[in-house]
Amino acid sequence: MTRDFTSHSADETVELGRQLAPLLKAAHLVLLRGDLGAGKTTLVKGIAEGFGAADADDVNQSNLHSHHEYHGPHKDVFHIDLTVSTSPVNSTLSVSKTSCRRSATSPHRVG
Repeated sequence: MTRDFTSHSADETVELGRQLAPLLKAAHLVLLRGDLGAGKTTLVKGIAEGFGAADADDVNQSNLHSHHEYHGPHKDVFHIDLTVSTSPVNSTLSVSKTSCRRSATSPHRVG
């Protein structure tokens, strides 16, 4: 499913993430695509906060060499940035079935 939203500030984007969190029921993969600075991590801040996995201020931008995990009472967020990855092998993301049962994974790729 593809949906479009318009936000006019970082605060609005975080709030949108909070509002989307309840809609992301059991084990979803959320792909965010956009230019550098488009607000992908800002949206993840709201989603993580909506899950009770992290305060928005604690969510950091991931990079090619790391990812961030935020653990909530019912869902976890794995924030992975695939920005620099261009090969199909590097662009493949595998999450174990155990993790997927209670996780929302948010890899994003700019390109």
